[in-house]
Amino acid sequence: MPLRVFQMQTKRSNGFTMIEALVIGVFTVLFATFLIVRFSASQLHTDRLRFANLLAADIRDMQIWAATSRVLDSDGSLRCGYGIHRKDTKVFYLYAGPDVGDVECATHDRGYNEGGPQEDTVIKTVNISDRSLRFPVDFPDIFFEPPDPKTFVCMTNPCDADDTELNDPPGEIIIKNEGSICPNNCTTIYVYTSGKIEVQ
Repeated sequence: MPLRVFQMQTKRSNGFTMIEALVIGVFTVLFATFLIVRFSASQLHTDRLRFANLLAADIRDMQIWAATSRVLDSDGSLRCGYGIHRKDTKVFYLYAGPDVGDVECATHDRGYNEGGPQEDTVIKTVNISDRSLRFPVDFPDIFFEPPDPKTFVCMTNPCDADDTELNDPPGEIIIKNEGSICPNNCTTIYVYTSGKIEVQ
């Protein structure tokens, strides 16, 4: 009799039962699902942050162009400054202000002007190529005027010297993933009238 008990215990310890295998399988599937969800959320955040940093670099380029009083490559003219303008939820412009020979730079409207005597020139049109990213709300035109460069956060129309007060709130450029809820799933670029540009 003791031999039979020993044989049964040996047989029982040779593998997993069906229940044990099922439990391990369920845990494996749950863990894999968790990793996939975390990876896709992380990828969305990375894509949004990468685009925000590229946009901040474009804004800094406009600031540098104003600081160096760069002439416009297309026609060799000196401009009143350079800025950024949101066209719609997926498109923005980098633009040059009017030619210094055509207007009085100290009094012209620094916001983007399409047509008319103070027409601005679009330097670059940027379409957001990532289908999930967009600008959920309008943002103010940001304009840099040489030679300092003086930073205008155009909260009013026309955009004038009142839009350069140092105690004014920064311009906010919000970027979000389609279908997500801010502030957790958004990245914001802050542009201060002091010239500071910050991505958060």
